[in-house]
Formats: sequence, structure tokens, C-alpha cells
Amino acid sequence: PARSGERELVWCGLAFLLALTVRAAFTLNFPTIHGGDAAARLAHASTLKLGYQLPLPQAFVMLGKAISDDPLFVRLVFCALGGLLVSGVTALVSIGPGPRAAVFAALLLSFDPLLIHYSIVPYQESAAYGLLAWAFYFALSGRPRIGACVIAAACLSRYEAWLFLPPFVWLARSRLTAAVACV
Repeated sequence: PARSGERELVWCGLAFLLALTVRAAFTLNFPTIHGGDAAARLAHASTLKLGYQLPLPQAFVMLGKAISDDPLFVRLVFCALGGLLVSGVTALVSIGPGPRAAVFAALLLSFDPLLIHYSIVPYQESAAYGLLAWAFYFALSGRPRIGACVIAAACLSRYEAWLFLPPFVWLARSRLTAAVACV
């Protein structure tokens, strides 16, 4: 029989694949790019810093455009970030309420229209909130240093992620972890 941690990873992997599949289906069937930020990110795919926006989401745009000049590929990269968000919340819920609640969370978040809307074009929400979920998962599962690196990445995605630094530092209870997270 699989250990609890192995089953947890399987559920997170399935949640990621389900969310990615749903988002990819929308992306492939509705190729229109919505939103000014998304259009600006794609129009300036060779620029890392766009005005006031934080750089990590644009780095994903740059990576996608380096692999393929088709904006569809960049959108699929952001669909994967939507999968990261769903799998991260699934992982976090699995250590809180438990595996049944994690399955429900995975299904709910995979099909949530608002989350789908924000994760089929280059918006920063999926990256930031997915990384936040995984950061807290790592902190709560005894891997605060990995969590510190992940929350630092979240803080390079969206300013609201910075609001989660104090609770993360309190949860991790390590000066080194706090320093890594805050850098």
C-alpha cells in the first residue's frame, strides 16, 4: 500500500492534470486573448520588467515565447500555472481537513470559472497564488526552507503575496527561513 505522502502526491498530480486539461480545452477552443495586462505581456514578450508589474509572470511569457512564437504556447504555460494553483491548494487541504476535502477542493478549483478565466491568459494570479499555496504546504509539512524559496517566488509574481510573509515567517519559526523568504 502507498504511504500517505505518496497518495498525497498522486492526488496533487491528478489535480494538476485535471486543471491543466480543463484550461487547455478553453484555451484551444477560445483563442481570443482577454485583458489589457495579458495583451501587454504578450506584446512586450522580450521585456522582463513592464511598468509596475512584478517580473516572474513575464519571465514565464519570455520562456514561452522563446520556445514558440505562437501566443497559444504562452497561454498553455499559464494553463500549467493554473494547474499549479489547483494542485497547491489540493496539497494544502490534504494536510488540513484531509484527503476527501482535498479531492473536493481539486474538483471545485479545476472547474471554477473565475480561476479558469485568470489562468488561460498571461495574468499573474495563478502563479502567485499557486506558489503561495505550495509555500504554506511546504512550511506545514516540515520543509520550511523550500517553502521560503517558493514564497519568495510568489512575492515576485504579485504584490498581494507580500501580505502572506508575516504569517509564513511566524509559521516557519526560523531566522534563516525568514531571511530567505523576505529577500
